[in-house]
Amino acid sequence: MTIFLKQNTASQELILGPFVSSTDGLTPKTGLSIASTDINIWKTGSTSLTTCSTAASEIGGGNYCVVLAAADTNTLGPMVLYTKPSGALMVRLELAVLPANVYDSWFGTDVQDVSVTQWNGTAVHAPGTAGVPLVDIHDAATATIGTVTTLTNLPAVTADWLTAAGVKADAVTKIQTGLATPTNITAGTITTVTNLTNLPAAGATAAELAKVPKSDGAVSWNVTALAAINAEVDTALNTAIPGGATANSINERIAAIDDLTQASGTGDLAAIKTTIGTAGAGLTAVPWNATWDAQVESECTDALNAYDPPTNAEMEARTLVSASYFDPAADTVARVTLVDTCTVNTDMRGTNSAALASVCTDARLAELDAANLPADVAAIDTAVDSILPFVYRHYKITAPVFDASHNMTSCVITRYPTKADKVADTNGVVYNVVATYDLNGDLATYSEEGAV
Repeated sequence: MTIFLKQNTASQELILGPFVSSTDGLTPKTGLSIASTDINIWKTGSTSLTTCSTAASEIGGGNYCVVLAAADTNTLGPMVLYTKPSGALMVRLELAVLPANVYDSWFGTDVQDVSVTQWNGTAVHAPGTAGVPLVDIHDAATATIGTVTTLTNLPAVTADWLTAAGVKADAVTKIQTGLATPTNITAGTITTVTNLTNLPAAGATAAELAKVPKSDGAVSWNVTALAAINAEVDTALNTAIPGGATANSINERIAAIDDLTQASGTGDLAAIKTTIGTAGAGLTAVPWNATWDAQVESECTDALNAYDPPTNAEMEARTLVSASYFDPAADTVARVTLVDTCTVNTDMRGTNSAALASVCTDARLAELDAANLPADVAAIDTAVDSILPFVYRHYKITAPVFDASHNMTSCVITRYPTKADKVADTNGVVYNVVATYDLNGDLATYSEEGAV
């Protein structure tokens, strides 16, 4: 039996089976695992099989159910489905894919499409309204139309649709007979009117028409209209500009303005003029105020922002670029005059400190400049050797003490029997001595206080 399917429709179920054992060809096979690759489909017009989109699931007794996808039924016509799972014999289903309208009219509530496309092998006219056939009369000579009581959907009457050629002469005569034909109408002009009826209650009479102002330049306005207009204008002017300063009149406003602006007036402008004085003389006594301060500060701030000088914070933090600072080696200071150069030592030490001048003499500076200090120290060494009342000539002086005048008041002298003992700093005898020196660095006094 052929099973019918609806074209391009998903969720259509097919029962596959019963499957029987491939061993005896009789025993129903349960518990099979039927994958989509075990189900192959042949479609009309195809030369190969396609794999089913879904797998099958067991429903009992060796039967299995597969739910097709829309892609499985996308081709109209006969279709064959083959299922061969492992351990069971193949099951084959004969199918047919129908158009949706046919399937729904067979198995649903839809109606079979029987649209008329031809009459006696010839295409029918396209209808003006869907579902209504277009009917016309092919042979009017032999056709008879019965009584028509109602005509609907007639075409609209266009301009100049009815022409003189389309109206018979007797029809025109009949129309004229039904119309009034006054004999006193000549060429569209009414010459004499003897009676006017159905006029408005306040119809225009000769007296009323005389009141209408003339609008052309040939005839002047009538006296009544001009008098009315003049009266209205006079009333308006008298109200706006009375003889006296009437409240809210133009005269009152002008008088108030005069009082404000005239020097002899009592208004605000007169008072301001008096305060300012001639050539602004009264402004000299105007005090400075906070508003002016704020305005001046604002203008100064704008000027500084436009100039953009370094701020105090930038100068203290030295965050400006190096080129913005003064370079004493390369930059020139304007308006500085060189007085003199230092040529002698007194130029450097000055002349206001007598103590400095007495100590830092030219002779002593010359000694330092000539590097004579090592020789002077050697001379002191020789003097000490000649003064000490003992035959030992190997000693060292330690712990010297000097007073405020730079005189050594005491020291510790260690004597050694031999020079080798002095170098090794062994076998020495320590003495306490007191020595003084003059300003030239020469030994002045010496006394030995004995061995320690």
